[in-house]
Amino acid sequence: MKYSFTEKERNQVISNFMQDGKVISVPAKEKKKYILSVEFTKKFEEGKAYSEQEINAELLTMFSKDDYVEQRRYLITFELFKRTSDGTQYWLNRDENVEVARYILRDLHNSMSVINCSRSIKEAIMIHITLANPDHVAGISKVCSDGYWATYSETRSEKYIQGIIDEFYNHDRILKEVSEMSRDWGGYIVALEDGEVIGAIGGGMIGEDIGEVFVLYLDPDRRNEGIGTKLLDALTKQQKEQFNATEQWVSVAKGNQKGIPFYEARGFVVQHERPGYHDIEGESYPALRYYRKI
Repeated sequence: MKYSFTEKERNQVISNFMQDGKVISVPAKEKKKYILSVEFTKKFEEGKAYSEQEINAELLTMFSKDDYVEQRRYLITFELFKRTSDGTQYWLNRDENVEVARYILRDLHNSMSVINCSRSIKEAIMIHITLANPDHVAGISKVCSDGYWATYSETRSEKYIQGIIDEFYNHDRILKEVSEMSRDWGGYIVALEDGEVIGAIGGGMIGEDIGEVFVLYLDPDRRNEGIGTKLLDALTKQQKEQFNATEQWVSVAKGNQKGIPFYEARGFVVQHERPGYHDIEGESYPALRYYRKI
């Protein structure tokens, strides 16, 4: 069940029923309840599962103790969230949250240019960050292979590039890496657009509280859209929340003028140089070791 509503209707509901981010009284009409529920969904990320306790905690930041249980039911009734059959896990219903994206655009319109708003609405609707599964194997292989070619085609031999791709980005290896996850390898996290992989990242723990970024590639045509940042943020969150990481490392090929500016802009600082990991018939390249606190 969903309702269409205008920006004017939305503003009226917020003005009449909310104050300082909290609902002061729950409206009687379903449509107005729906508008409040849409507002609530802005607190959540697409592609992430939330426990019932996490949903309840967020509901209590907006609704009273007397109302939050009923409002949780409305999230399902209004099809804004989906949940497991036992009710323990919730996630945003991507199809329904196009409505949320429209209102993100309207909020942004007051302070951003129309061009930037259009980019934001496209991203809000289309880009989906999630843990990879076997359905994504071919897409991960392609985006990593294409990304590797685009990054190193001018500085590596074709034989070297193809050797790396054959070793690391073949379907059998990636299938294993999306099927078997551990502390040492947290699996691939992918950026999807209409179900197509447009970016992939993977990492793991190399010490008790030390995380590592092992791989990050984007579709070469999708650089400079913030997708790499979203993927890095997702991996960082995994390493902090699941494995208690307090620092993060990454190796970047010396002279990689696509990777180095990206990591330095996100707080990584070079620590030292090390020999290349791979030697293919005498061809090897040094890497810079970067570090940051997280």
